[in-house]
Amino acid sequence: MDRFAVSHFSDRALLHDLKSLIAHDRRATAVLLTRIAEVDERQLYRQAGYDSMFAYCLHELHFSEDAAYRHINAARVSRRFPAVLVALAEGRLHLRAVLMLSRHLTSGNADELVAAATHKTRAEIELLLVQRFPRPDLPQRLQPIPLSPVPTPVTTPPAPALVGELAPERVEATIPDSSVPQPAPQLAPERVEAMIPDPGTSRPAPQLAPERVEAPAPRPRGVRRRGPRAGGRRRTRTSGLSAASRASAEPGARRSPASRRTRRSRAGGRPRTPRSTRSCAGRPGGTRSRSRAPGGR
Repeated sequence: MDRFAVSHFSDRALLHDLKSLIAHDRRATAVLLTRIAEVDERQLYRQAGYDSMFAYCLHELHFSEDAAYRHINAARVSRRFPAVLVALAEGRLHLRAVLMLSRHLTSGNADELVAAATHKTRAEIELLLVQRFPRPDLPQRLQPIPLSPVPTPVTTPPAPALVGELAPERVEATIPDSSVPQPAPQLAPERVEAMIPDPGTSRPAPQLAPERVEAPAPRPRGVRRRGPRAGGRRRTRTSGLSAASRASAEPGARRSPASRRTRRSRAGGRPRTPRSTRSCAGRPGGTRSRSRAPGGR
C-alpha cells in the first residue's frame, strides 16, 4: 500500500491521521533535540572532521542554516531545562517559543514561563516577555544639534523692460525717404587695401580636384590627326600623282572622274584601275581595251 496515497481516506479518518502524525513529529523533534544535545556535549563532530556542531549539521545532516541554528539552540536549552523538553514533546510549546524564552529562562522561573507561554503564538509571547521583562529606558543625554547653514538668497535678475512705442515724429525720422539718393557705404582703408591684390606677389594657379580633371576623349580607330590648315585652305597631297592628276588637284581646277576614282581607291588602301583601261576579256565578243579621254564620257 502506498504511504503517500490519501484519496482513500474519509474526512474523519484524514483529520485523525493528521493529528496523530503531528503528535508523532513533536515527540520525534523532542527526541531529536536530546540526540543533538548529546553529540554537542561529547563533541563527536570532531571525529567526523568538523570543527563545530553547526558545520556538522550543515554538511553531515544536511540541514539548512536556519534549521541548524534553531535545532542546536533548542537542544542546548532543553538540556538545561527539562521542563522545556517535556512541553515541546507534548505540543504545549513550539520550537520558535523555545528560542524566544531561552534568553529569560532561569532555574527559578522556567516552570512559570513555560506555563505562561503554553499554546501561544509568536506575537503573544513577545507581548508576554515585554510585560514580564520590560526594557529600561534609554539614558537621557543632551546633545547639541548643529545649526543648519543659512541659505544664501538667490538674486533673480530683473525682467527686461518692455519696448515702448515711438512717437509719430520719431517713427517718420527712422523711415528713409526713397526719393533722396542715399550715399554708398564707405569701406575702411584697411579693408580696401586687403581687397586690392599686390601686383608684385605671385598667386598660385588654382588647382582642380583630381575627379574634375577629365581625360581626353579617345580618337576613333583609323582616323589620323591632321595638321593645321595653311591660309585657311585644305592642303592637297600631290606627290605620286601624274601630271594630269596634279593639274586637277590644283585649287580651282576641275577634277576628272578618273582622278576621283583613283583618289578614292588610294583612300581605301588598295589601288584601283580606272574603268576606261579595264580589260574586256570577261565580256563576250572581244578582248579589246578601250581608252577614254579625260573629258569623255
